[in-house]
Amino acid sequence: MHHRECSRPKPLKRSLSGIASGDRIPHPDDAPDAWDVTLALATGWTESALDRMTVRFRAACHWLLYARAICGPDGLPPWPEIPKGGSPEAKYAVVEMQKRIRDVERVLFPEDE
Repeated sequence: MHHRECSRPKPLKRSLSGIASGDRIPHPDDAPDAWDVTLALATGWTESALDRMTVRFRAACHWLLYARAICGPDGLPPWPEIPKGGSPEAKYAVVEMQKRIRDVERVLFPEDE
């Protein structure tokens, strides 16, 4: 599942750039090598330490880092209320923010399969 010798360096670099910049953050299942690098940098764990982990624990670590990357340092924003008596533009902006928060929540809290 995890490849030590990455045969595709450009996708790995794009994934790492997405994680570092907060833009185009890859799902852990799509970029496990990038999340391994992120995990190693966050913890100081070596490649051999990562190799000794169970797949389940390693995937859980990747998921936590992914959730932190999506939410940012302050977590999800509070649920915005639609302003009463506000302009249509202001109401639309709040509805759009609610949609974005809901989309992130769906990713972070997937339904049981």
